Amino acid sequence: MSKINFRVITRKWVHLRRFAELTVESALNSIKSGYIDTASLYSGLQYQLPGTLRSVEKVFSYALIEASYGYVNKDLDRYKIEVDRVPGFEPYERNKVKWAFESLVKLGIADTVDTNTIRIRPAVIDSMVRILAPFVVKTGIQPTGLTLSDTVYPYRVIRGISSIYVMHRNNKLPKCYIVATGLVSPVGEVDANGRVKTKSTIDRSEWDEARYNMALIKKLRTGFESEHYLKALGFMIENGIIVRTYPIEILGSFIERVIKPAYEQYYRIVARKRLEGLKP
Repeated sequence: MSKINFRVITRKWVHLRRFAELTVESALNSIKSGYIDTASLYSGLQYQLPGTLRSVEKVFSYALIEASYGYVNKDLDRYKIEVDRVPGFEPYERNKVKWAFESLVKLGIADTVDTNTIRIRPAVIDSMVRILAPFVVKTGIQPTGLTLSDTVYPYRVIRGISSIYVMHRNNKLPKCYIVATGLVSPVGEVDANGRVKTKSTIDRSEWDEARYNMALIKKLRTGFESEHYLKALGFMIENGIIVRTYPIEILGSFIERVIKPAYEQYYRIVARKRLEGLKP
C-alpha cells in the first residue's frame, strides 16, 4: 500500500472530512484514557458548530460539573438539571435554556424528566462524567462560577469536553476545525508498511501546499481565505495547538494523542476497504 500523508488527506473532501472525524474520536478516547487536559485544546470550538445553539455549551458544561459532584458524592439528584438553576441566564432567557435542553435530548446526552428538567443519561455518566469527576473535585470548579467567557484553566477543560462530545454525538464538525486538521496533517504520515511517523514542525512549503489543496475543495472554496482559514488559525493559536509560528511547531501532546491515533485509524480503514475490494 502506498503511504498516506497530508497530500492524500487535503486533496479531497471525503478524505479530509474522514480524517477530521477520526481526530475527534482520538481526542475523546484520549480523555476517556485519563488525559483530561486534551479537552482544553478544544475550548470554545462549539461556537463554530453549524446549527448548534450557543446556549448548549453553557448548559452542558454546567451539567457536566453538577453531575461530577453527584457522581463523587453519590447524589443522583445532581444528575438532574432544572431550568431555573442553570446560572448565567437572565430570567427572560429561560427559553434559551429549554432550547438547549431539547438539543441535549436530541443528541442522546440527556432524557426529559418534565418540561423544566432533564437528566443526564447513564451512558454519559459512565463514559464521561466518571472520568471527569476526579478532575472537577480536585480543581474545585463550581457550576455557578462557569461563564461563556471563561478562557482559563481549568474551565477550558470543561468547555473543551462539551465541544468534543457534542461534535461526536451529532456528527457535525465546523469547517474551521476540518481545515485546522488539514493544516496540521503534515506532522504525521503512514509509510507503506503501516508505520506511523510523526514530527513536531511543519515546513512552510508543506503548510502552504496543504492550504492550497484545501482551498480548491468545492465545499471549502467559498470564503476559504477570509473565513475558514482564519478561524482555523485562531482556534489553534488560542488553544495552544500551534506552539510557534517560525518555524511552525505543533504541540507534542496534540500530535501524540490526536493526530497520530487518527492516522493509525485512517490506515486501518483504508487497508480494510482495499481487502474488501472497495474504494478507500
